[in-house]
Amino acid sequence: YGKAYALLELGQAPDALVLLEPLARSNRSDAISQQARLATALALRQSGRGQEALKWLQELADSNGTRESAKALFELAVTFTELQQPEQAIGVFEKLEQLQPPLENLDK
Repeated sequence: YGKAYALLELGQAPDALVLLEPLARSNRSDAISQQARLATALALRQSGRGQEALKWLQELADSNGTRESAKALFELAVTFTELQQPEQAIGVFEKLEQLQPPLENLDK
């Protein structure tokens, strides 16, 4: 996961996907797997595959009340915005505002 994350941060999303997808598609449910799923969605979005990213992000957002699900909601809104779907983005941002306790720094 660490190498894939570094590649993603360096803007090498296709290379990161090669490393992330096996872990993201596994049946594991630990924190690293959740992070790999989120990173896979981000890599897909960076690769111009926003519609595929939406599927991963929606699944993560629906999973539970973890930080990863809140982060997925934020990234889901960003992806909707990038795909020029403002109504959906606004709906997700409004859902984020209603989270208790409020989560900060989700863009980090």
